[in-house]
Amino acid sequence: MEFFKPRDVVKTMMAAFVLVFTFLIYLDTMAPTVSFWDCGEFIAVSHTLSVPHPPGSPLYLLLGRVISMLPITGGAALDPVLNEPQFHNIAYRINLLSPLATSFANMFLFLIIVRLIAEWRGKIKDAADKWISYGGALVGSLTIAFSDSHWFNAVEAEVYSMSIFFTAIVVWLILKWSEKVDEGGAGSRYILIISYMMGLAISVHMLNLLTIPFIALIMYMKLNPKEDGIEMMVHMLAVVGIMAVAIMIGIEMALPETSMEYMRLPSAELSSKLMVLMVIFSVITGGGLYGLSQAFKSDRRKRFWKQVLLMGAAGGAYLIIYLGIIKGMSKMANVMGDILNTDNAVWAIGATFTISILALMALIFFAPSIYRARATEIRLSVMALLMVLVGFTSYETIFIRSSQNPNIDENDPETVSRAVSYLEREQYGSYPMFYRDRWEEAPLNKQNATPGQIVKVNSTGKIGEVISAQGDLVVVGLGGRDVNQRMGNLSAIRGGYTSKSDFFWRYQINHMYIRYFKWQFWGRSGDNSDISQLWAIPFLLGLAGIGHHFSKDSRRAFAVLALFMLTGFAILLYLNQDDPQPRERDYSYVGSFYAFAIWIGIGAAAILEKLKEWRKDSPLFFSGAMAVMLLAAPVNMIRANYHTHDRSGNYVAWEYSYNLLNTCDPNAIIFTNGDNDTFPLWYLQEVEGIRKDVRVVNLSLLNTPWYIKQLKNMEPKVQIDLSEAEIEALTLTRFDEREMVIPGPVTPGDNPESGTLEKGASGLRWNFQPTISRQKNPETGKLTGGLRVQDLMIFQILRINDWKKPIYFAVTVSPSNQIGLGDYLRMDGQAYQLMPYKVGLTIDPDIMYDKIINTYRYTNLNDPDVYYPPNVQRLLQNYRKGFLQLVYEYGVTGDENRAKALHVLHKMDELVPDETIPVTYMDLYLQIAQMYYQLEDDSSAYLYMENAFKNGREDTPLMERVKVASIWNDLFDETGKALNILLPLSMEAPMNAQVIYEIARAYVKDGNVIDGEDWVSRLALLAPMARETRSLQDMINKLKADSTKS
Repeated sequence: MEFFKPRDVVKTMMAAFVLVFTFLIYLDTMAPTVSFWDCGEFIAVSHTLSVPHPPGSPLYLLLGRVISMLPITGGAALDPVLNEPQFHNIAYRINLLSPLATSFANMFLFLIIVRLIAEWRGKIKDAADKWISYGGALVGSLTIAFSDSHWFNAVEAEVYSMSIFFTAIVVWLILKWSEKVDEGGAGSRYILIISYMMGLAISVHMLNLLTIPFIALIMYMKLNPKEDGIEMMVHMLAVVGIMAVAIMIGIEMALPETSMEYMRLPSAELSSKLMVLMVIFSVITGGGLYGLSQAFKSDRRKRFWKQVLLMGAAGGAYLIIYLGIIKGMSKMANVMGDILNTDNAVWAIGATFTISILALMALIFFAPSIYRARATEIRLSVMALLMVLVGFTSYETIFIRSSQNPNIDENDPETVSRAVSYLEREQYGSYPMFYRDRWEEAPLNKQNATPGQIVKVNSTGKIGEVISAQGDLVVVGLGGRDVNQRMGNLSAIRGGYTSKSDFFWRYQINHMYIRYFKWQFWGRSGDNSDISQLWAIPFLLGLAGIGHHFSKDSRRAFAVLALFMLTGFAILLYLNQDDPQPRERDYSYVGSFYAFAIWIGIGAAAILEKLKEWRKDSPLFFSGAMAVMLLAAPVNMIRANYHTHDRSGNYVAWEYSYNLLNTCDPNAIIFTNGDNDTFPLWYLQEVEGIRKDVRVVNLSLLNTPWYIKQLKNMEPKVQIDLSEAEIEALTLTRFDEREMVIPGPVTPGDNPESGTLEKGASGLRWNFQPTISRQKNPETGKLTGGLRVQDLMIFQILRINDWKKPIYFAVTVSPSNQIGLGDYLRMDGQAYQLMPYKVGLTIDPDIMYDKIINTYRYTNLNDPDVYYPPNVQRLLQNYRKGFLQLVYEYGVTGDENRAKALHVLHKMDELVPDETIPVTYMDLYLQIAQMYYQLEDDSSAYLYMENAFKNGREDTPLMERVKVASIWNDLFDETGKALNILLPLSMEAPMNAQVIYEIARAYVKDGNVIDGEDWVSRLALLAPMARETRSLQDMINKLKADSTKS
């Protein structure tokens, strides 16, 4: 290809520099082992070729499997005791996919910017042109390389880095097509490569589909070189507006009773109503477009209709791939299964792929006989579709591997019906794209729901399917969420939104996109944007680039704008996200940030163009300007982002999972909550073979039949006495509060028939309450509501297990997911063990000490050079909780254990110090200070108090500052230190009675009659009748009397 030819040696060298330089930075900051969220799952399923959560990303798994077998060393910290490699390198190898893919994406961005600049500047003629073109591209490519979200994706095992790589290569290839289309058959080759890349891309992530409008626009502009970009943009926006209005009017006319929820109608009713909808939509759209076209002159009217056809072609290509291949293959596989009389997904989907490929090949062969005049175009179009399909065939890997029943086999898609569900992503449910009044009052009892039914409702509060017909009406949200707790309480949701539009603009637009955009190009501090970090220089360069691009080449600027909007705001509209989200979602919009970086490069080129006009082509001025822009944008971004993106010493996910597994006794069952306390455990068990005897039971997945069956049938097995049919029938169940009993273990000498139990092991006897849609029954005074499948299964497992295997709940499992068993859960470290007797707050100090001191690992948690983000710091408070629980246990058992308590407290500060893992809760922080004081370690106690407002606690709320001052005054007799805190607070809150009271009390305690009387008088104005005020007045009078006597 041209950029490898000797005449392009400078461009080639600079592109190679972007690739190598960014890769080395990513490699230096890459996670050495498993990380949180989906990384543990992707590493485990890649190495073992297992089945991850939908949509599966099979190409990523195959590449991960290949790279996991390469003899790469690295990512192996030395064990401080054994002095040998601590971790295997499988995670390190698979992590390498991300820096490699992202570095190539950066290189392609350099080439994309060079190509776009050449569209209006022409070929490189002299050194000044090289400075402008290559210099601008260097600034743009390095800026995105070290932006917040792009860098984050580049250093862990996730699909988003590979997704942006495919987006980059497709964008670059269509620009190369534009350059080469006039050179014989070169254009066709590029189209076929693009199609194949798109097929591979959707086997990783569907982001690549959003490049189709960009591709269509570039092709249209090449074939219609005299079109005006601004005019085209206005025309297309008008068309989009007409279509949006037509859709909304059509839905209201054709489906008035269901509005945006028409997809929940029965298929027969749906098909008839959709026909009406399509007719209405076609009439309104056609009429609107015709009316608009009549406002134009004849030459402009022709261009308008060509642009409408362009939009139709782009939309058609999208629908063919999305509905015809991604969605359609599953539908065809269903039919193929019936034809072949098989429920085997491998055969049905394999046959579907084979027949589809053969059909397309036949169409290519017979194209001349179908339409000879357009045979070449037909062949190229069909061949392009064939290449997409061939790339997509990697999905067969998922079903082949599922048929082998690997240990990780999510959704178990080995049958046709399960495979269809997997490809359709049914486990995520369906959410309306435009409907946003999710928390408003819904007329539930007017929608075919009567008392005596338990029903599911969709995310709008509208009733869906009936689950049961017993008892009172219970309303349950998607995924077990309690809609009753959210409807009619919009202002109670985080942010206090006042309306649907307020929620849309303030949360979905501002918080979930603009805030992320600012992270990249303004700067970031914590969870907020911070202009002081980057001074918004990348953003200003991008704005300059937008203006310059539209002024020089409005047509391709419009294409970049389409890419920017579709990968940003269009995704935002499609996701229609709730508040709150379980994690930040900035990774969803990296394609949009990538598109904006094109304009950053063009903005830098615009500055260099102006410099050429002012100072001709002086190398000194060009190099100076380049140095300034590189320092102000990418170099400054490295400075601002390096520490927070450096994971080279971060072993938290690996060690947290190791510690959690090693909390459990042999052959235990442990209930975990979600991704972060499950996926890294899977990695340790499946890849590194650590504690495979422990059965991890994820409560989120425990709501699904396929997972319950796997727990029952796959080693290590969980005893479940339900048949396959009974498991499939499990669903949300009506439930009234009641007492439940599970007998305790029986000793060999006991008589089971008499019910004699081991001493102290009386079994479980607790109030089992509904977990969803809880309402109090006024007649019985008890709660009524529903149980999720996971609640039913926890009880089922406990009952059938009969104390044969130890049962644990991870500390990350909230009390609401423990079915009321809190009194029977003993903290043994990072998990609670279920005991057959009430334990209250007691622990077994010997077990706890052995776990947290002798067994657990805490690598680099005391290293200030290793960055731990706020969410990880919050998670690591669980370590501190274990230490403090042990200190408390020693403290209440007598003076003989005070030395042990102090040793544990010192060990906590050695392994998990406040300087690196700050105590995030002031109450907990002050408890530690008081523990040190009670254990007579005054120096440590004072150190804690002195640092109360450091290490992330600088913005402590007012009343917590008052509490710190009170402890200084009461416990340490440090009146001066207390007043140093309180007096500034009195300026901040002059009418706060608590602040005034503490100041007055401090002065009175110090014997300062004058100031004490003054502040007591102020307190009397605020709270004249308070007991505290009268007490202080009496103390002042006594001080005055004593002063008079002396």
